Amino acid sequence: MPSNCCTAATPHRPLSSSFTLRVVYSKGTYIRSLAHDFGEALGTAAHMTSLRREAIGQYHVRDAWPLDDLLKELTAAKERLAEQGDAGAEQPLSEKEH
Repeated sequence: MPSNCCTAATPHRPLSSSFTLRVVYSKGTYIRSLAHDFGEALGTAAHMTSLRREAIGQYHVRDAWPLDDLLKELTAAKERLAEQGDAGAEQPLSEKEH
C-alpha cells in the first residue's frame, strides 16, 4: 500500500481542458506544485480545483467512519461517561482503572 496517495484535478480552464490525476508519492513531494508544473509545461496557467488525500501510512479513507456513525458513537460514549460520572468520582483512581 502506498504511504501517501491523493487525487488532484488540474489544470482547469472553463469549458475546456480539465482532468483528474491520481498520484502515489513519497515523503517530501509537493503535490500542489504539480499544477504549476503542468501549466508551465503547457505554456499556460493551471490550478487545482481539489485535492484529496486518500491514504497516509497504514490509514486509508476507505476505512474511515461515516460522519453520522462517528457522531452517534461519540454521543453514546459521552452518555456512558456521564452515567458513570457521580459513582466514578467517589472511587480512588486505582480502583477506577480496574
